[in-house]
Amino acid sequence: MPDFRRDPLWIMARPRARVPSPRPRPLPQVPEVPVRSLGPVLSVLVAVVVAVAIGVVAAGAGAGVASASTCDDACRVDGARAYVAALVDHDPSAVPFHPAATRVEAGLPTGFSGDQLRADLRYGPQYRIIRGVSDETYRVREDGVVVADFTLSVGVGPVGLTTARVHETFRYESGLIREIVADIRIGG
Repeated sequence: MPDFRRDPLWIMARPRARVPSPRPRPLPQVPEVPVRSLGPVLSVLVAVVVAVAIGVVAAGAGAGVASASTCDDACRVDGARAYVAALVDHDPSAVPFHPAATRVEAGLPTGFSGDQLRADLRYGPQYRIIRGVSDETYRVREDGVVVADFTLSVGVGPVGLTTARVHETFRYESGLIREIVADIRIGG
């Protein structure tokens, strides 16, 4: 007679013991709250949220913005200067970005909207290594595009690593920066 305890086929074929599934527990009873009693609270909450959202949008849209009719060459240069300053101080609140602003660096897209560019300037690790800006020059071409040339000092903490010479162009639409094209040379 074969020893079934040592036969691997018998071990795999033997019936498994059934484990009874636990009984579902009844759900705790939650008291019903009439919807009518929440009406005034929800109305006030919705009104506050909408008011705050409108205020944030209005404040963000108005930061550093001039209308198309009042944004002359000096206004456009001021917008470019605000952008360059934000590279160092990480405060993009004064940069007049168009909602659909884009940025291209070395032929590669690096910015896709005004909000994203603002967030990058404020929180982006690629800008945290910038320690300072020097040798800034700005000019406006005949087509209204602002050309900015400047040198960035790059480092980590107190350690300076290198400099980079930057050439950026700022194209405007309706008084707002619509497109930035950057060319960067490491080492000045």
